[in-house]
Amino acid sequence: MMAKVTQAHVDARRESILEAAMRLFAGKSVDRTTMQEIASEAGISAGAIYRYFESKDQLLEAVFEAAEAETAEKFRAAAADNTSPLAAMVQAGYSALDQPCGCTDSMMALEMALLSARNPGSSFAVRHRQFETAVIASLEHVVRDAQAAGEMAPDLDAHTIAMLGYAIIPGLWATQMVLGDEFDARSVIQVLGTLFRRSAIPHPQES
Repeated sequence: MMAKVTQAHVDARRESILEAAMRLFAGKSVDRTTMQEIASEAGISAGAIYRYFESKDQLLEAVFEAAEAETAEKFRAAAADNTSPLAAMVQAGYSALDQPCGCTDSMMALEMALLSARNPGSSFAVRHRQFETAVIASLEHVVRDAQAAGEMAPDLDAHTIAMLGYAIIPGLWATQMVLGDEFDARSVIQVLGTLFRRSAIPHPQES
């Protein structure tokens, strides 16, 4: 009699496949990684992986959904831990950078951006752009809250500031990967927050 496979076992196996896919996608790129390699990395047979994911595209979609959920959680945590909108935005930046240099999460984020750029007409690229647009919209809302609280100058364009805040993180990841410990990414985020806060102080009138 065959032992019954529990849902916990299925969930654990699915999670191990996702983690294996992320490691290989980040290290080799999505295009150069095969389902057989992912199965081997996860410790299962080449055929067994298709019981959990029908194709590499479906697996990539699941990896992307996990990244979306993680990003959303970081925003929620930053907002919950800070009463100041600007402090929440800076904390979200810290959270994105509080990981080992060249870790799977940051490399996977960069790989997803590159995959989207290489295949701009693909369904994945469309989904990726929607995700980035949603994150920028969330940041814009935080910027407007900071402006309303007097933390940032009201004449700054909130959408542009949100795009700047979002775009700077991948650049910091890439620089951190190249320079390693020589590059203090947290200090960059701290200085950026200080500059935004100081922008709320009215400039003296020119005579």
